[in-house]
Amino acid sequence: MKIGKTLHPTPHTPHPTPTEKLFQQPLFKSRVDLAYAKKRGIKIAPRL
Repeated sequence: MKIGKTLHPTPHTPHPTPTEKLFQQPLFKSRVDLAYAKKRGIKIAPRL
């Protein structure tokens, strides 16, 4: 039994594209929201 190779994807298997999309989307959305809030004169507390 070989431990290195598995036929089904495990949580440890790297998936570059989905994670990239997950990180890009929230950042992009918050930028749009900030720009929208600026236009409307709404102040948003900065995230830490």
